Amino acid sequence: MPGPVSYVVVVLVVAFALCLVSLPGDYLAAFLVYVVVAPTSCLLVAASWLDKNPSALRRTRAGWLGMAALGFSLLALIVLQVPTAARFDLSRPALDQAAARAEAGDRVDPGWIGLMPVESIRRQTDGTIVFVVTQFRPGGGFCGLAHNGQREPSAADGLGRRMADGWWIWCDEA
Repeated sequence: MPGPVSYVVVVLVVAFALCLVSLPGDYLAAFLVYVVVAPTSCLLVAASWLDKNPSALRRTRAGWLGMAALGFSLLALIVLQVPTAARFDLSRPALDQAAARAEAGDRVDPGWIGLMPVESIRRQTDGTIVFVVTQFRPGGGFCGLAHNGQREPSAADGLGRRMADGWWIWCDEA
């Protein structure tokens, strides 16, 4: 059965993966993490353990079921976008404050706003404030969060899922 060190390694990889996929709109990273990073780490742990204990696979499967449960838990969290919602909720006070300053016409510097690594802040013609978030997107385009406390911006503005009152995920696939 995999030992505690194996589980610690897999839990650390899963935690790292969840941090990667918690950025708004970064679904390519979510796919890569689930299809490449998490299974590879589990296979490496399993291979190193089986190399030391070749007869163990026949003795018990409970430990391996635990590893599979971790994998399915990761998939469920990604599909339900729990990491993105958690990062947004923890960053919400700082994001609200930055949006209010931007709406008032004050300069808001990019950088970390709450737990969001904001690359730039744009004001659109309809008054929507767009926070472009730094992320792993090898295919190009940008994603982030859009805020408009007065009205819902149009879908043509690249809006995705509504996060909270006045907040949406925003993507520009250019």
